[in-house]
Amino acid sequence: MNQVEHIIMKLTKPREYYPPEDSPLELGPTEGCKEAIKCLQMHCQLLKGSTSKEVLAVFYQEVGIRLTA
Repeated sequence: MNQVEHIIMKLTKPREYYPPEDSPLELGPTEGCKEAIKCLQMHCQLLKGSTSKEVLAVFYQEVGIRLTA
């Protein structure tokens, strides 16, 4: 999760969620969000074939909890 947080912090621009009033509103995922998801997908794929379903379920739950916290 530290790597995901680092990606988001480095790739998210300061005014990404609060653009100037005169700029057009662009809705969609940020570059930081896209890269963070790629990172999580890669880690999930690495675990998928090398561990049990129970461990994988706990990992997914833990990632979900940390993303919402």
